[in-house]
Amino acid sequence: MTNNTSDRYNESEIIRRHDDYLIDHTEIEGKTLTKIQGYGVVEKGLYQKLVVMKHIDKEFIQNDREKFDDIIRDMKKLRHLNVIQFLGICNDTEKKSYLIAIEYANNGTLEDYILKHGNDLSRNKKLTIAKDIAHGLKYMHDIGIIHKRLSTKMIFMNNGKVKISNPAFLELNLDVSSSISLQREIMFLDPEVINHKNSELTSASDIYSLGVIMWTISNGKLPFEGITDQTTLVNRIVFKNMRERPDNNISPAYNDLYQKCWDFDRSKRPDTDVVCKQLEVMLQEFQEEQNPDLILDASEISQQDPENSRQKNNGSELPDENEIGHQEVSYNKKRSGFMNMLKIKCTRKSKKMSTEKFTKTSDRKFPEKKSLFNHLKETFTKKSKKASGKAPEKASETAPEKASEKAVKTT
Repeated sequence: MTNNTSDRYNESEIIRRHDDYLIDHTEIEGKTLTKIQGYGVVEKGLYQKLVVMKHIDKEFIQNDREKFDDIIRDMKKLRHLNVIQFLGICNDTEKKSYLIAIEYANNGTLEDYILKHGNDLSRNKKLTIAKDIAHGLKYMHDIGIIHKRLSTKMIFMNNGKVKISNPAFLELNLDVSSSISLQREIMFLDPEVINHKNSELTSASDIYSLGVIMWTISNGKLPFEGITDQTTLVNRIVFKNMRERPDNNISPAYNDLYQKCWDFDRSKRPDTDVVCKQLEVMLQEFQEEQNPDLILDASEISQQDPENSRQKNNGSELPDENEIGHQEVSYNKKRSGFMNMLKIKCTRKSKKMSTEKFTKTSDRKFPEKKSLFNHLKETFTKKSKKASGKAPEKASETAPEKASEKAVKTT
């Protein structure tokens, strides 16, 4: 065996190392060219199910074999219900290229889904979408992967279920040089990256993006609607620290959470653990409100068993009303371990609602922008640091310019 680097990153050797994901090219049927946001021009075909395939020129592999090997490894790592799955790689001898196959999402992007169904989506569905995105992102961060480009265009819906784009796959089509592409990124991009040239994208950057996505889910429209000038957009989001104002579509707790996520100060943003837990609680509480049959109060319990005010449930006792100092006790029949033991009440008051379109906290000096495009492109392609300092959890195989210029300061 040789340790020679050139042998290690020989094209054939790289493919052999991933032979557990090799696909016979003849097994892919009905291939047609199509264009998908974030993926560029791809082929759609049938391999047991509908798949999306990206052609990778062998010249690309020869020029940067190590990078290609890393991309395949990262794609293989991501095995989660809410992340687009990598299905395999095959050698297309006709076109002298390799095909990377991933699962196809039949409802398009989250952005398309929201703009089409936003006004009709129930509060339960909106909370479920936000929760599933948070869980998919938590999974990535737990295994040390930062998405970097999280947005409504980089999340897909398959049969109404959330599928976050595989960030490693995006590296095969990284093009942020155009003004249209960059503008879409800026609305969801951590402003710290634009404000400081040497700043890198971190897991906290993904949290910022998640906060903007949560607002979008709640409102059924894109942020900063009507602003088409890129300079104005950067000035408002980054240097004036302006954000869309909260709404009453879901709950004050939900508003409070996404405002914490998009805080300009990275150190004040919650991590994915906190976001997931709070969204779980919000969804649980909303479902309880909508399903009163699942709730019993103390008077009903007493009437059912007047001689015994203590009711057994999975080995634990429910205190009577005198012990807890209340006239009524709400109790969930389907009380289950984690949610009811944890039972965090997200009843914080939301920040004062503004009547203006946007809110801001401070002004910042607008620096020279001549290198903005190159800076962002370099930032996206830069090798990420570990997403989390904690030990990664075991991967889950099935786990789930017409806009107003006015602004007010948030309290």
